[in-house]
Amino acid sequence: MLTAVPTDVFDHSAESHARVERVWIHLQDPQKWQAMGGIDRISAPRFGDEGNLQGFQFVSNIGGRNYQGTAVTVTADPHDRMIVDVDTTEIGARLTVDLSPTNGGGTQLDVRMKVTSKTFLATMMWGLIASTVGSSLPQRVQEMVDQFD
Repeated sequence: MLTAVPTDVFDHSAESHARVERVWIHLQDPQKWQAMGGIDRISAPRFGDEGNLQGFQFVSNIGGRNYQGTAVTVTADPHDRMIVDVDTTEIGARLTVDLSPTNGGGTQLDVRMKVTSKTFLATMMWGLIASTVGSSLPQRVQEMVDQFD
């Protein structure tokens, strides 16, 4: 019998005083992604020919446990949208960041994080994992945005 794989989706919007073009440049810096998802350390960043971020490796602490993983850019529409797939041994996630200019000359960032269990252990601890990720997303997005201003 197949069991359902736990998946949760969390959304948060934040505003940066920086213009869309500047925010896009910041999103190409792997260190700016450190605030997202509780990433503690980033290594081995990869960039495309035009300097666009293609991915990196990381260590993240979620629910008191360290996870090693990779992040890979799957969509990079300059000044509009960036989608990054995150993969660890037990958890997968897709981060979508949509950018739009604000009337004040800044940028609105609409962030969506879809988190999925990949193992039996993660499924058993899903309540804690989902609660931790969901409750911390607004703070993590704001920490990221604060680096842009």
